[in-house]
Amino acid sequence: MTYQTTRVKLSYDLQKSVPTSAEEYIDYEKFKSVFGDEGNMMLVAVKSDQFWDFNFFSDWVKLNNDVRNIKNVTNVLSPSSSVNLVKNSGLERFDMVNIFDPPPKNQQELDSLKQVFMRLPFYEYRLYQPDSSVYLMLISLDRDVLSSIRRITVVDEILQQTTQFEKKYNLELHYSGLPYIRYFQLTTISAEIKMFLILAVIVTILVLFILFRSWIAVVFPLLIIGSGVVISMGLMSLMGYKVSLLTGLIPSLLIVIGIPNSVYMLNKYHVDFKRHGNKIKALTSIIERIGYATFFTNLTTAIGFGVFTFTGVEMLKEFGIITFISISATYLISLIGLPVIFSYLPKPKERDTNHLDDKIFRYIIDKLITWTMHNRRAIFISATVIVIASIIGLFKIKAEGFFLQDVSEKSKVYKDLVFYENNFNGIIPLEIMVAKKQIHETIYDTIISEKIPLSEEDSIITYDTLIVNRRESSGISITSISTLEKLNALQDTLASYPQFSHSLSIIDAMKFARQAYYNGSPRFYELPTQSNLTSNDSRAAAFLKNSQQKSLSENRFIDPTGSITRITVQMEDIGSDSMPELIAELQPKIDSIFNPEAYDVSLTGTGIVSLAGYNYLIKSLIGSVVLALILIAIIMGLQFRSGKVLVLTLLPNLIPLMFTAAIMGYFNIELKPSTVLIFSVAFGIAVDFSIHFMAKYRIELVRHSFNVKETVLVALRETGVSMLYTYIILFFGFIIFAFSEFEGTKNLGILTSITLTIALLTNLLLLPSIIMYFDKNLEATHRKKYQKGK
Repeated sequence: MTYQTTRVKLSYDLQKSVPTSAEEYIDYEKFKSVFGDEGNMMLVAVKSDQFWDFNFFSDWVKLNNDVRNIKNVTNVLSPSSSVNLVKNSGLERFDMVNIFDPPPKNQQELDSLKQVFMRLPFYEYRLYQPDSSVYLMLISLDRDVLSSIRRITVVDEILQQTTQFEKKYNLELHYSGLPYIRYFQLTTISAEIKMFLILAVIVTILVLFILFRSWIAVVFPLLIIGSGVVISMGLMSLMGYKVSLLTGLIPSLLIVIGIPNSVYMLNKYHVDFKRHGNKIKALTSIIERIGYATFFTNLTTAIGFGVFTFTGVEMLKEFGIITFISISATYLISLIGLPVIFSYLPKPKERDTNHLDDKIFRYIIDKLITWTMHNRRAIFISATVIVIASIIGLFKIKAEGFFLQDVSEKSKVYKDLVFYENNFNGIIPLEIMVAKKQIHETIYDTIISEKIPLSEEDSIITYDTLIVNRRESSGISITSISTLEKLNALQDTLASYPQFSHSLSIIDAMKFARQAYYNGSPRFYELPTQSNLTSNDSRAAAFLKNSQQKSLSENRFIDPTGSITRITVQMEDIGSDSMPELIAELQPKIDSIFNPEAYDVSLTGTGIVSLAGYNYLIKSLIGSVVLALILIAIIMGLQFRSGKVLVLTLLPNLIPLMFTAAIMGYFNIELKPSTVLIFSVAFGIAVDFSIHFMAKYRIELVRHSFNVKETVLVALRETGVSMLYTYIILFFGFIIFAFSEFEGTKNLGILTSITLTIALLTNLLLLPSIIMYFDKNLEATHRKKYQKGK
């Protein structure tokens, strides 16, 4: 397994959060099979009034060229590398000429070339924003490197060049596009995996040493947990999984979740050894007494993670499988390894068990006992108030996802996204694929069968009717004038929506060509209609066809069969609520332009797939939470074998979940995959408190002649300290995630820590109070069962 950990790879692809059977996934795969992946464009923007100053522009030209020379950069398009179409009447074609090549030698030449550029509407709002002096550089990356580690190196090399430019002119460049966003995610994930692992180890070492005051109690539990981490990473490699934002948390989570096993076992070992001084007997009691309870606590925790295996989302399945197996393996290693290791170590010295008499923890336990014994009314009232407030807060929760939903609003990548939305209406790709339908028509052809001669002058001609099933295309090709007019009308419709940037299609190439044919006059940058189509327009189309400029017309906008075309547009990050509404509003307008009987029009792209994935994730996770609650309840029911005890035990663990949900509602923390994750994970961990308490309570109940009050006191004193130890480790273990750059991971850390805090209080205050409130009924019930069993 150790060797396999060296083979674990980072996932360089966008995580697939949509099931392969979903319509959004199918449409997107169909689009990619025709036109390829659209997510290979990195954007660099500069806002400057001195852009057209000679020195500034010359350095921008140099930056353009330096970026283009980077390996795996396939093309760079910016004002300085923009091209113009020039009519070549002799060859009846258009020649593509770089406007600024050779580069201008002085300000006068630059001003002259600037006028040429500004007369080309094709670039307006695509390469520059005329109202705010913002200029773009579009960097195309080789698609083959997008799924490899090379993508990080390429973006790093680009940023090295742009950073020098920023420093020279003391300005800020703005970056975006899917390669850059993914670069930010990958580099951040990689850094945070190391950071969280280091922090988890440091926190665990500090807490264990402070609690047990012995390096032996620190080193060996860490070695055991370390083996669990190795198993988890080795499994990822063996199963072909890659490290993602979610699976990258597993090593740190295992350290945090696995240590409580050692805490409970060491505490039990020290308690029993202090009582009778027999090391082997004390170690044996770990398996006999604690082994039973820790089996159920680890099972419920593993289920809290494992339920994600049953979702239809691949990344959740991977997360669920690895965590379930790793938690189970870590438990077995702890249960077997810890007693074996300590059997070879010397007997605990007095200083090793002094932590059991720690005044601070004893003071806390004594206070909890006092409140439980004398303030049950206040505890019940407080719990009721929390439940009511939580129910109100539940109705305030909002569920909406965004393309950059886990990215902090303070991060540069998020601020730059807002910059592009303000200046170009967004950068999230939306693709509209238009295909001519193939209509099958039955054609009746009459043919002459034979001539039957009657005489020298006359003959009878007989006729047969041949039925031919021909596959007829509805009309003519996708580039017919009628279809082009429809495409133009749809682009005009898109332009009326502030959520969309200026769209791009074959129409824009034709407008550009028409302007070039009429010697560059901007007023001819339009698509002629059938009514005003002239011979010159036909010649312009022929010129364009003869030019074979694939970057303008072919390949990227029309499929090889000539029956499918696309309109590409960028959009704002409007969220999962607004996206369906926008599509629902747009669809009737599309249908009014393209008759559904003659055309297939599908809307797809990264934006639609991503936001659809959010909805699938939420549904899957909510189902997983419900499944986790049911499975854990069943397991606790099998353990306690009493419906009443099960209900009384579940209540203190449902209140923390309700409380956390209320916090989300009151503080406008939206329901996201990362926050839904909290509920099943936190519930699986929180019930551990109840299981340990109730396991001790049931054992001591018989010993104390079913005296519930006395039994509760003993259970609180013996398990309370271990519960406090476990809580401290879990709290500080999860709170480290609050330092994440990703909002989802940050919320996971903060909200899980809050949930565990409330769970500790409800299990140390509310659960004992509930048991003692029903003490007469419980005593009578247990006494009858005990007597019946005898």
